[in-house]
Amino acid sequence: MRPPQLPSPDDDEEPPEEKRKPPEIREMLANIGEKLTPRAGEGKPDVYQRGNEVEEILQALASPLKGRVVVLGPARVGKSAVVQTVVDRIAAGNCPSELKDKEVWRLTPGGLMSFSTHGNWQRMFDQLLTEWAKQPEIILFFDEITRAGRLSNFPSGGDDDEFDLGIIPHLMRRGGGVDLATLFATALKRNKGLCIAEAEDNSWRRFCDTYVDYDQLFLPIRVKEPDRGTTRDIVRHVADDLSVLHSIQVTDEAINQTLDLSQRYALDRAQPGKTIDLLRDSLAVTKTTDGAKLTAEDVIKRFGEQSGLPRMLLDDSTPFNEDEVLRYFKRRVLAQDQAVEAIVQSLSLLRARVNNPLRPMGVFLFLGPTGVGKTELARALAEYLFGNRERLVRFNMGDYAHYSQHVELFGNPYSRDVGGRRGQLTNRLSGKMFSVIVLDEFEKAHPVIYQRFLQLFDEGLMINGNDETINLRNAIMIITSNYGAQLIQHERIGFSRGETLEARETRVLSETEQYFTPEFMNRIDAVCIFHPLTRAVMADIARREISDLLQREGLTRREFEVDIADEVIEQVIALGYSPRYGARYLKRQIEKTITYPLARQINSLQTETSGGAIRLYAKQNRIFATYFPPKTAEPESAAATGETASHQIGFTDIRKALPILAARIEALEELHDITSARALRDSILSEMSDVNFWNDQGSARRKLDAYQRATSTVDTLTALRGSFETLSELCAKADSPLDSAQRPYRFLLSELPRIEFTSWLSGPHDQCGAYMQIAIKSKLIAARQWSGTLAKMYLAWAKKRGLTASVVGEDQSPDGRALTITLAISGFGAYGLLQSESGTHRLIQVVKDMGKESMQRVAASVTVLPELPDDDDLPTAADLEVSVKELNRAGVLLTRMTTSVSVRHAKSEKRLTLSSNLPPDDLTVEASRILRTGLYLKNGGDDSAPGGLARTYSLTKDKGVHDHRTGKRTAKIKQVLDGEIQDFLDEAMKKRAER
Repeated sequence: MRPPQLPSPDDDEEPPEEKRKPPEIREMLANIGEKLTPRAGEGKPDVYQRGNEVEEILQALASPLKGRVVVLGPARVGKSAVVQTVVDRIAAGNCPSELKDKEVWRLTPGGLMSFSTHGNWQRMFDQLLTEWAKQPEIILFFDEITRAGRLSNFPSGGDDDEFDLGIIPHLMRRGGGVDLATLFATALKRNKGLCIAEAEDNSWRRFCDTYVDYDQLFLPIRVKEPDRGTTRDIVRHVADDLSVLHSIQVTDEAINQTLDLSQRYALDRAQPGKTIDLLRDSLAVTKTTDGAKLTAEDVIKRFGEQSGLPRMLLDDSTPFNEDEVLRYFKRRVLAQDQAVEAIVQSLSLLRARVNNPLRPMGVFLFLGPTGVGKTELARALAEYLFGNRERLVRFNMGDYAHYSQHVELFGNPYSRDVGGRRGQLTNRLSGKMFSVIVLDEFEKAHPVIYQRFLQLFDEGLMINGNDETINLRNAIMIITSNYGAQLIQHERIGFSRGETLEARETRVLSETEQYFTPEFMNRIDAVCIFHPLTRAVMADIARREISDLLQREGLTRREFEVDIADEVIEQVIALGYSPRYGARYLKRQIEKTITYPLARQINSLQTETSGGAIRLYAKQNRIFATYFPPKTAEPESAAATGETASHQIGFTDIRKALPILAARIEALEELHDITSARALRDSILSEMSDVNFWNDQGSARRKLDAYQRATSTVDTLTALRGSFETLSELCAKADSPLDSAQRPYRFLLSELPRIEFTSWLSGPHDQCGAYMQIAIKSKLIAARQWSGTLAKMYLAWAKKRGLTASVVGEDQSPDGRALTITLAISGFGAYGLLQSESGTHRLIQVVKDMGKESMQRVAASVTVLPELPDDDDLPTAADLEVSVKELNRAGVLLTRMTTSVSVRHAKSEKRLTLSSNLPPDDLTVEASRILRTGLYLKNGGDDSAPGGLARTYSLTKDKGVHDHRTGKRTAKIKQVLDGEIQDFLDEAMKKRAER
């Protein structure tokens, strides 16, 4: 909406007479609102079961003593429906005579914000209210009036002293911002105009605390939440209307199920709106056929998709076997039976509906040393309850150690942006009210944060800095603490040798209660003590982790079987067992001692080799790998074992290879600039010894990343150089044993190709992560499906390579002709590998239309951008205009999109829109970065990404995939669409290196 165009008081020239006339009141209102009574006498039926409230509002508006009404009630109770009925009654003339022929105009905070685009908004708003006072037939309806209190950051306007001193001199003398809510209250006290407002109870109360005049100016009329019987009557009435609209019969069982689920789980909204919302959603996804019915099963299925809750919590007919649940958690978290049983007991209470509905689903305190299963149990709980570990939301409470940081977590009411007012807790939980919330190392938080969490633990409710009531009664809250970790250790001084485990736990609880306040401990459902892991448990964990390791893409793709000798497991445990550091240290040792020998053996094989077995064995405290082909061969065969093959290599062959190996190593040292890397590593290491190094966490994190990269480069190249020098010395001696020379030689042969491959990533941004934009311009359903298929292909590829990938957002044009899916793929070299994917990806398939087969071609455009770090020379974010709006719909890949962010670059007019279920602030950051990256590349930063026709995927009789840039073809189209595109990427990299 554009603001009303008024003459500027600063114009030097005298404006023409016709331009000095004020705009007509209705023209002004049309620019910032909408007329709700377009046709008098329309005669719509009254809202169901709300006749008393409607009559009260009509009488109050007609009363000469009041004339101003605020409709109060919780969210979704029906306030808007009541107001709409009042408007319809006035339009139809079915109202007190004093209100006949009145017009109702709706104003919203969003519409009023359009004033801010004009220089002198105070004069404009004052003129609007002055004209309104002259038009008694106009009734103003303020939707969400309490948000007007936020509209105080407008520009102060021109130098109009008469206006500034006439209406709000006290504000201007104070130097404060001009407040729209104060201006409106001043106008209401000066004239008799009729007005309706709408607000939630708590917001209105806090609003009136700030603006005391409103409590006297408006007559409150409350719309109360109906009882269950009345709610059912209302829902039945609405269901009858919806069944006609959708041509679907709504059964009584469906209504009962909808009421039950909304009452139990939609705790942040009121009846009947929350039940009607679920009913509408369920009808919207139900297929319309002859005799179609909406059943209880349809409602359960739809609510399960929305909430992620397991069926056992939604459907009483679903069996709940506590023993099976207990076994599931004990398989996931070993040797922590007390904690597991506490969690399963909580689930039993939820299932039986005997938990306290006015508290969170559970509040647990996990005590114990690091790496013993606290986070793993929380993760297992999130996956069991919601089927997705993304529902696990973790907060490191060490980040909130100072008093001032409580506003970061719970919201700063004085922040200018809505994200700052809402706070990190609200923002990160947006769309995840059904979740497992983990508060890590809670003892490190400031004590004032303890107090804020007390109410949340007790009532499950929190009011953030944006005056929003956050309901977390559908969340399970887990507080982890390392406090008492040393007390649990057996070697703790002060424990007697004969002290039992129960006595030790009692002492831990006693000291914990002394550290945390009694009020805090009384709000905990269960205190779970996690004990250090024994060697036997660590062995079980090692076997499980190794089993998971063997499912990685490098082994499964080439169908390798892996046989691990028992002594390998024992050596891993010997290296990785640490009562102090727990299972995390063990996992790191597994990565070091097992994955590396596997990788070396796989890299030594021909790329086309598949099948067979790789055996891991221990020798002289080291772990080695040997490959056995799929077909049994004689021991003398050259391919029998790695050791047999190596004996065919003699000193003559090795000496001939030395100059080539030396040149390859020198080229890598020059490419990676080992001298600079060593200097950078030493410099950062010296800085880390300074106590002030950690004061700036952002700077420290960047330097640590740089230190790790430099260290990796130095260590890798040093190992190559050391092996080469050892090999040279052995070749120079006449009596050197051959097997001593073969070991460094084989090491160089296996490592050099792997490291040289990374040297292909020589572009300016090749080592960065990547953003991928998959766009189609077609209304065909097949085109939308094709864009989703390509996105899934890249996500599957990233998963196979162990990269982090996610759907950042989607953007669909209003006419449905354009769709863009944006992915983020993070990890070393993602951009370098994927940039060759930029271009057109075409699908050819056979479709049937009216019984005839025809060839269909759809295409999607793929654009790959680097995920540049913050310190790149990107265009400044100050030139971006950002708009945010709420959504509630599904996308192609995203099952629910709650926020849409549009970012526009003022200078270039470039625009990017993303819709997602991410918090608004996070989505704004992503959209801004992608747009700025695109501008940076276009302006000369880097524009090396190819275009044109990239690849054709044929689902005709001649099935297959053809890469037009490399000429590579394959008939395995299903495998390619399942993410097996690495061969295409490798071929593109080779072509690029040749150029």
